[in-house]
Amino acid sequence: TYHLFKSGADGADAKEGAGMMQMPADAQAPSHWLPYIAVDDVDASCEKAQSLGATLYKAPDDIPNVGRFAVLGDPQGATFAVYKGAPQAGC
Repeated sequence: TYHLFKSGADGADAKEGAGMMQMPADAQAPSHWLPYIAVDDVDASCEKAQSLGATLYKAPDDIPNVGRFAVLGDPQGATFAVYKGAPQAGC
């Protein structure tokens, strides 16, 4: 289960600001915050990041009704995700 935290009024004005999930039992990382960077194309962004020295930890994948994401590490070891939200109903 992935919980989204939103700010602002309910409905169309609410803005997603963070998410939270329980770490999988086999996770090889401590609990942490993972910054997400909004991109237009997750797959192309992963390819570009890897060409610049990033390590791909989680290949691009879809989260139903949420969007597409991937997790990478920069050449210094900082971990981050790239993300493109799914189109919302009525938008």
